[in-house]
Amino acid sequence: MRSGLCLRNAGYQAIRASDALACDCRSGRVCGVSLLLRRGRGMAAFQSKMMRLEDYRRTRDLGIDVRLGLQVTSITRSSTGVEIRAPGDTDDHHFGSDLVVHGAGRVPEIDDMRLDDAGIEWDTVRSVAVNEFLQSVSNPAVYAASDAAASAGPPLTPVAVYEGKIAAYNLLKGANASRIIKPNYDGILTLVFTVPSLASVGLQEGAARDRGLAFRVSQEDTSSCIRRAVLPSDTLGSRL
Repeated sequence: MRSGLCLRNAGYQAIRASDALACDCRSGRVCGVSLLLRRGRGMAAFQSKMMRLEDYRRTRDLGIDVRLGLQVTSITRSSTGVEIRAPGDTDDHHFGSDLVVHGAGRVPEIDDMRLDDAGIEWDTVRSVAVNEFLQSVSNPAVYAASDAAASAGPPLTPVAVYEGKIAAYNLLKGANASRIIKPNYDGILTLVFTVPSLASVGLQEGAARDRGLAFRVSQEDTSSCIRRAVLPSDTLGSRL
């Protein structure tokens, strides 16, 4: 199989980009888009039962080739572009593409800050180790937020702003321990502009069960009563 663009992994940006590029496929500017997922699904923030393999039915309807459960082991140059090798559970898959985009996320840009000299515990993947107040666990004079902090918050832009404000406040009030505050992530909204658009807010079902909370689930298919203005979709619904 050959495509014009191959996106590896399926985070927010990879899936959003594949949807946008599907329009270029239809116009002929891109000859094809493939999406290779290491797991059986993408965007782990959406854990409800509405989000299973059928999540990608609409994506496939746009002309995007979605492959699940593939671990890319090599990407090599060829005379026509690049060749991708991705063994699956039952077969060894090979893909040809003009371009490959690795959409596996990002790491914090803090490895050149000489944090060890300041006695700050950190690592290249999870960033600065902080307590519930976003304060360094090894150097109480240091606070960190967003990608630079190994906090409990999801990696979202609104969370980065939120944590930044709390870290700044606690840094200024640090001399008075009774006045510092800790972030609350319970009401964080997660939204990704895919086709269909996906949104989530509050506790996921699994987290609610882990806390021993009693709750009732209500699910509704709204595809027959709500239509998108630009691109009507038959994959619409809600789960509360």
